[in-house]
Amino acid sequence: MKNSLLLFLYAFIAFITVISCSKKKDDPVPTNTNTSNPPSTSSTFYFEGTFDNVTYNHASTASTTAFNNGTGSSSTGNYVDYSNSNAYVYEFWEGSYWTKFSFQNGQFSDINGLVIRVHKSINYIGAGAPSEQDIKNIYAGGNYTNFSTLSSNSSYETTQGWDIELTEVNGTEWSSYKGTANQTGSFIKIDSQKDVYLNGSKFLSAKGSLSCKLYDQNGNVKVLKGSFNQLFSDYSVGN
Repeated sequence: MKNSLLLFLYAFIAFITVISCSKKKDDPVPTNTNTSNPPSTSSTFYFEGTFDNVTYNHASTASTTAFNNGTGSSSTGNYVDYSNSNAYVYEFWEGSYWTKFSFQNGQFSDINGLVIRVHKSINYIGAGAPSEQDIKNIYAGGNYTNFSTLSSNSSYETTQGWDIELTEVNGTEWSSYKGTANQTGSFIKIDSQKDVYLNGSKFLSAKGSLSCKLYDQNGNVKVLKGSFNQLFSDYSVGN
């Protein structure tokens, strides 16, 4: 069952649709401190923190009802001008996806989710795709405050930057980039990265911490903060 779950997990991509919202005046302020303390979980991959000061954890285990991890992508590339230009733009949109699965009567159900991903445009001369080094550079160590906002591009929901999406067990959806997307004081800090091999595929994992504001459809806002060690990219995105 463990092998079957892992095969299902890495094939599964859960994209979350979040409807627009507006910012309220009494926004909480993210904590601008490093929260990447050693986690209490013994799992290889985890997100451990709080959402609105309430404990909110994900950890990978070999259970059909546990939180599991994977990567997701809708990356693609296009020529700027098919007839007159050799300029090529690759839209990288990939990151870590957590989902809690319920397995009943032979069916998997998505109960809960957390997405932490990056949208970045990469320019090439002639058709190109991110190399392993390009991907490592996207998730390089450092403190990031470049959160995305809603985009007018029909192909990509957000502008360049970091996207955070969270769906609670009750179905309420939250995101960092809708409404006014005010992320003053928010950050994502990458402390380290590492190559990971799973089921014959090569992934990039990253360890760090974050604190940012998430908005729901009614303009309510809550702070998500915590530490993580997660898969962020499947290197095959560039192949």
